[in-house]
Amino acid sequence: MTHDLTIAMWLFAKKKSPSEILRENKRMLDKSMRELDRERTSMMSQEKRLIAEIKKMAKANQMGAVKVRGMRSSVATVEGGARGED
Repeated sequence: MTHDLTIAMWLFAKKKSPSEILRENKRMLDKSMRELDRERTSMMSQEKRLIAEIKKMAKANQMGAVKVRGMRSSVATVEGGARGED
C-alpha cells in the first residue's frame, strides 16, 4: 500500500522549477563545503596540538615518545590520512 501511495504522490506532485532545483543543489553544496571546512579546521588544530605535545616531550628529553609520535603522524600523512592524526 505504501508503494502505491508513493507512486501516486510522485505522479501528482508539483514539478520543481529549474530555479528551485538550482537552489536546493546550491544549499547541498554549501552545506558540504561548511562540513569540509569544519573538518579541515579540526584537523589543523589537532596537528597543532600534536606538534606542541611532541615539542613538550622533546624538551623533557623523552626522545622515544617523540619518535613514536612523529612516526605515527608521518605514517598518517603518507597513507593519505589526516596530517597529525592519531
